[in-house]
Amino acid sequence: MLDNSSLKQRFAIAMALTFAFYVLATTLALALIAVPILLYATTHRGNLWLAFFCVATGFAILRAIVPQRLKFEDPGVRFDEQSQPRLARLVADVSQQSGERAPDDMFLTLEMNAAVLEVGAGLRGGGRRVLIVGLPLLRTLTGSQLRAVIAHELGHYAGGDTRVGPVTYRTREAIGRTIASLSRDDSAGRRVVRAPFIWYGNAFLRITNAISRQQEFAADALAVRVAGRKAQEGTLRAVHAGGAAFDPYWAGEIVPALNAGLLPPVIEGFERFRRAPSVAKGEAEYLERELAEGKSSPYDSHPSLSERLEAIARAPEAARAEDDDSPALGLVDNIEKVEGELVNSLLTPEAAGTMRPVGWEAIGDELYGRHYSELVLEHGFPVVGRGRLSDLPAIAAGLTARASALHDQNDQLTSEAAQSLAGTVVGAALALALQRQGFSLHADPGDPVTLRRGEHTIEPFATLTALESGEMSADDWTQLQAKAGVSDAPLLVAENTHPPPAAVTSPD
Repeated sequence: MLDNSSLKQRFAIAMALTFAFYVLATTLALALIAVPILLYATTHRGNLWLAFFCVATGFAILRAIVPQRLKFEDPGVRFDEQSQPRLARLVADVSQQSGERAPDDMFLTLEMNAAVLEVGAGLRGGGRRVLIVGLPLLRTLTGSQLRAVIAHELGHYAGGDTRVGPVTYRTREAIGRTIASLSRDDSAGRRVVRAPFIWYGNAFLRITNAISRQQEFAADALAVRVAGRKAQEGTLRAVHAGGAAFDPYWAGEIVPALNAGLLPPVIEGFERFRRAPSVAKGEAEYLERELAEGKSSPYDSHPSLSERLEAIARAPEAARAEDDDSPALGLVDNIEKVEGELVNSLLTPEAAGTMRPVGWEAIGDELYGRHYSELVLEHGFPVVGRGRLSDLPAIAAGLTARASALHDQNDQLTSEAAQSLAGTVVGAALALALQRQGFSLHADPGDPVTLRRGEHTIEPFATLTALESGEMSADDWTQLQAKAGVSDAPLLVAENTHPPPAAVTSPD
């Protein structure tokens, strides 16, 4: 926890930097507006282009530096002791141990993060304290680690960060708006005027982010004192690993499902995603790199993982830290209901009322099967033609030539895009052909699409890549067909084949 003198010093730095920026911006803006006036007053001559440039640039700066009101909107599902008694009691308990006033409002979100802010606070505080906790984060942490997270976030109240933060944030936004406004016209004059703002912006970021990194160290120290060193160390590792996985999971698994009108269980899917061998390996390698090479730059708002672990190794530890290894998500009641409300809050009202819940076991057929059918219906014949499963090695070897048929069909496709689309079409056609022979399509989060029948599994896109690269030979494919009991059927059938356009010849 920072002492009062440190807090006053940080307030002073933030206000001085903010004041200096507004003095710089206002002085330059007024000077630019005054130039054509003074020129005419002293020489009784004017330059229309110069006058327009100076006045327009000056007013552009003045418009950009006008402070923007930060409107607070509920970030997720509000919870309290009535709706989530166990989670609320944990927050109250950690607040008491930290010596900090408990948050006034608390929210659950779908972010892999936790945060605090102070709505309506002045430099002396007095605002409503808000705590935000993400369900994916709760799924990643144990009970002890959640205590460490809450203590860390409350440490930002203790250090006055939620009061200094809005000042620096508004100034950073004003600097960014000013630079963006002066960048719309890349003339030599605008570049000259823009230069001091870029210089000041870089200096502002370096100074304020150095303070921000110290704030993180102080908040970590409070977490160690309340929850213990073991809990905070585990928290940092878990948050870094889970944070690296969540964005790919959301973009690659959830967004396509939502766009298709399907609503799979988000938190359950994230757990499955992280269990996938490739994802687990990626997380481990990411953590290893962070620990070995991670070092914060002057522009980072947070210290690196290795720097934070080194700092908490020296921090005073709690006299008695609770050791709760149970999943923190277990503290949330009615998880399905909360998750559904959070997902619906991200959708338009029209979409929210039409989403269809679906389990991950069915997502393969419901999402990918439908998508493959549409893809093959539109592009299958130019790429696959009348080819059969036994022709797959030849089709893979001639994929570049077959991609040219797509390029001829749509000249807006680049050669690279046509090549990628052709491979996707062949893989989709293979998947559908295997489905017609009794294979089921599976798309477990984090794993490649697979077709399964009994003990036999075929990955259509991996198989195509292996054939194209020569890693798998034609004989290997024939043996795989025989072993898996795949008959030599057509890759396309009438119901998923458009007749070829008159001007396009099928690349049989």
